[in-house]
Amino acid sequence: MIKKYLPIIALLTLSLVAVQAQQNGLTPVSEEQHALMITGRSTGNSIKLRWAPTSPLAWRRCNESGYVVVRHTLMRNNQLLPWEERSVAVPLTPTPVLPWKTEAQWKPLMERNKYAAIGAQAILGESFELEAGEASGALVNQATEENNRFTFGLFAADHSYEAATAMGLAFEDKNVKTNETYLYRVYPAKQITAPLDTLVMEGGQKIPMDLRTSIDTGFFSISPKDKFALPKPLEVKADFGNRTATISWNKTLFQQFYVSYEVERSEDGLSWQPLRDLPFVSLDRPGAPSDFMFLADSLPMNNRPYFYRVYGRTVFDDNGPPSDPVQGMGIDPLPDYFPYIVSVMENESGRFLIGWDFNVAEESKIAGFKVLRARSDRGAYAPVSGEALLPPATRSFTDERPLPVNYYKIIAYDQYNREMPSFSAMAQLDDETPPAAPVNVRGAVLKDGSMVITWDTNKEPDIQGYRVYIANHPN
Repeated sequence: MIKKYLPIIALLTLSLVAVQAQQNGLTPVSEEQHALMITGRSTGNSIKLRWAPTSPLAWRRCNESGYVVVRHTLMRNNQLLPWEERSVAVPLTPTPVLPWKTEAQWKPLMERNKYAAIGAQAILGESFELEAGEASGALVNQATEENNRFTFGLFAADHSYEAATAMGLAFEDKNVKTNETYLYRVYPAKQITAPLDTLVMEGGQKIPMDLRTSIDTGFFSISPKDKFALPKPLEVKADFGNRTATISWNKTLFQQFYVSYEVERSEDGLSWQPLRDLPFVSLDRPGAPSDFMFLADSLPMNNRPYFYRVYGRTVFDDNGPPSDPVQGMGIDPLPDYFPYIVSVMENESGRFLIGWDFNVAEESKIAGFKVLRARSDRGAYAPVSGEALLPPATRSFTDERPLPVNYYKIIAYDQYNREMPSFSAMAQLDDETPPAAPVNVRGAVLKDGSMVITWDTNKEPDIQGYRVYIANHPN
């Protein structure tokens, strides 16, 4: 018996936990509805079919009874066929499609296909235990064993068409004609019915008034000529940090095409290496879906360009075209010390000498300094040291034309033009000259006896306010 072909460790577990939330594969969104879903893809000479149940219950019962897959020919030469011909259901197999039932059948495939090992364990394993870390294990083990078998089994089928075929979830129809359009139906070989409504007779006897099937049939229409190129992922971005890169791309645009993604890195834009051995799947939080997928990568070094590209993988083992590459490089962290102002001194000629300090050991990490000035602490600050940076070894600057009231900041810039500002420092000129007397003073007496007095605004920037005096005599 198959005991443990699944060393499903945390690396794989964390990817698989989210499978039930996937909408881009055949993994169901909800288990409330018992049904079969089916999709297909044309190779030009054949139609590849993939189907899956939407609940653990439907999966278990279909594994026992098998799947019946039938084909209806709807159109020929772009003409709709008569109902008599369209209604003919042609079985694709003489017997129901069943998963492989013995270890002997599975073993050759399992030895070369890791997804087949997962599928075999999910179907035939005596137990289905998940080996994971404490945090992820607590999350996974909240589900029942049947749910785990179902989730991991369909994940395996979504990522290997060979495994899906062995699990009874795939079939390739090679007897097709390019001038015809087909409708495929898949349903359980043994359908289970349940009362839709009942009539209760005297004595408590219940008579079903109507019956419904408990597992709905899946439908899909396609023609061999419906062969299309897969799209390349769009909106691919890479954000770089200290020996790190975070790659993101829009998954919502392609959820009907791809079940998982691969991300590759290159140092020259020509030779590419995958970042992971396992496919990358979505891991949305319940109730908080995101349109984007994110993958973090560790860089060998900073200040060296790296290229990234993304491509999708379908449930038919087809890889889509890679995205346009994005590039960037890791950046060094900011220095541990920012500049700080130690003094602002007024000299005899009314100029301010601003002095600051900075860690000498980190001068190599910066490109230089700028001295900024504002009329108030809240800004706006403008450079007074010019547009060019002061050398990293500079520790002072003279403001040749200070304002009456000045707020200074020193900003260090690194090679990436990131800013490292100091706290502000205020400096006022030694001003013993009072403001000029207001001019153009005038007044007007209103009808109610009150008086309005006006005057021109003073030009001094440091004026604090005015006092208005009244007297009964001009002198």
